Amino acid sequence: MAALLAVLGLAMLPARAEEPTEPSRLASICPGVAAWRATHPEEQPAALLERDRQRGLTDQALLDELQQRFEADQQARRRWLADRKNAELQAAVVALDADNSAWLAQRLNGPGLPSVAEVGEQGQHLLWLLAQHADQQPRLQAALLAEFERRHARGEFATEDLARLTDRVLVHRGTRQRYGTQYDWGSPRYAQIDPSEFAPYAAARAEAGLMPLQDYACLMHAARKAPGTR
Repeated sequence: MAALLAVLGLAMLPARAEEPTEPSRLASICPGVAAWRATHPEEQPAALLERDRQRGLTDQALLDELQQRFEADQQARRRWLADRKNAELQAAVVALDADNSAWLAQRLNGPGLPSVAEVGEQGQHLLWLLAQHADQQPRLQAALLAEFERRHARGEFATEDLARLTDRVLVHRGTRQRYGTQYDWGSPRYAQIDPSEFAPYAAARAEAGLMPLQDYACLMHAARKAPGTR
């Protein structure tokens, strides 16, 4: 169940859903996040949207479809979060993930995943979320990761999203995650995580240019505790 719920509220556009994005609120809850973002403006949603505007997109209909799939994903997970014991709501999430996975497989094995030229960086982020939820298809998820790694090397895929999917695949393989992204940040266990548990991920995160894990953890916990997510 945790895997099915793990990526609720991470949408980047126009802002991460349910995230405390108001500067004053974010600074008071997670000052490290606010400071990191201030020094990395090129990674923020406004900069991403501006880059997409400047490059122009060649397939708006495809981007619209991705947005619709993303919104359905998030709505289904919110409903289930509000009633986790509801088998019908859980089944709806599983069915939605299966449909999105089938769509991703068809694209990957046919015309290819939507490109940056077609759907922009915005579309790449939405693709990531669908891939992150392809947990019932581990081979597909690993193949998607390989494609996103190639795109990241060309500067066409966000490092933060690549880190999350990398960890997801590693955890499914029974291997230690590389960047420390796969925790249930909204659970009571968050308050019990010893900071030393984050230490093994520090070097990899720094090398990749990611925010320190303690700040990421604060952000994710705040997002999971935001009004309307429980």
